[in-house]
Amino acid sequence: MVSFWSKLIGTTKWVRITTFLSLLQVAILIGLEFRASSLYLDVWHVVRDICSDVLLPNGVGSNNALAFSVYHYLFMASLVFQLFLYFDAVREQNSIQVFAMSILNFLMLIYSTIQLYQTESIFSSHSTIFVSPCNLPNYGHLGTLFSQMRMIQIIIIALMVEFAFTFLFLSYKIFQDFGWSIYKKIGADSMLRDRYKVYQFFVVILKLDIFFFTGFAVQFFAFVYFVANGDIISHACYSLLAAVILLFCAYNALRRESHILMGVFCFGVLATGGYFIAKITEVLRNDAFASTRIFLTTFSALCLIQACATFIIATKVYSNFGHGLKPYLSEDSAKQLAEDVERKPLTIE
Repeated sequence: MVSFWSKLIGTTKWVRITTFLSLLQVAILIGLEFRASSLYLDVWHVVRDICSDVLLPNGVGSNNALAFSVYHYLFMASLVFQLFLYFDAVREQNSIQVFAMSILNFLMLIYSTIQLYQTESIFSSHSTIFVSPCNLPNYGHLGTLFSQMRMIQIIIIALMVEFAFTFLFLSYKIFQDFGWSIYKKIGADSMLRDRYKVYQFFVVILKLDIFFFTGFAVQFFAFVYFVANGDIISHACYSLLAAVILLFCAYNALRRESHILMGVFCFGVLATGGYFIAKITEVLRNDAFASTRIFLTTFSALCLIQACATFIIATKVYSNFGHGLKPYLSEDSAKQLAEDVERKPLTIE
């Protein structure tokens, strides 16, 4: 029997190397990002004191700049999420999820680059302060704070480049290590193995859906709360209710192979896609989103792509219902069937 910890951190060289690097990445980058976030708030407070009306670029106000700080915490949350994605992939020996973690690292690299651009642009009307802090003797430390924040964000980008390409290589190695896991669970039936891969892909994309949809919701709610003064309670209730219903439908549709529940899920995903199209249009047309336009547009586009991919995979899962995969989706049944496969002697007919 493989112990819990061995199953969690892996039993092969490449898996254990990836485990160590994943923990190292999270520890280093969360520390740097937290420091960058603290410096950003320090800069914001000083700029607010300098300008009583705090008119930032394109009419962006003080609360808009404050709402932007949520992106630092989203980056830290994404690091924790990719670590969860990795450990869950090792526990389940899901090579598809390992590649998903690798792709997520490249998306985080793009995110960190946009973050640097947005941080500089949001204070662009005060750029002379950063260049010549000596002109403001009472705020001479502002240029130092901004320089430190900028340097930390550049370091984060450089580290993300290293980690992203390293994990891409390690994902390939882990894919080879996990090559026999599906065979042990499903057996030699190639069509059944293909259906099980579709199931695995669908489970992974659902986890990514939760992350991306929640990430967009947090950004949008923060903007509504700090800037637009809109009804954040109604936004939160509708989003949370829709997410719970869709996840309930997806989970039970998979376990029961229910065509009705999967149909409801597919319809909900289409509606979600329409929602994100509407939000992209709103962000692009409304000048109130000026300081966060790039982030919100990028996240909305990613969520829309996720919704389209989820719908396509969901229809494939729907078509696989009733073709013999259901017994393998129950953990106890899957273990018994796997033991039968391992005990079954190979014969040549």
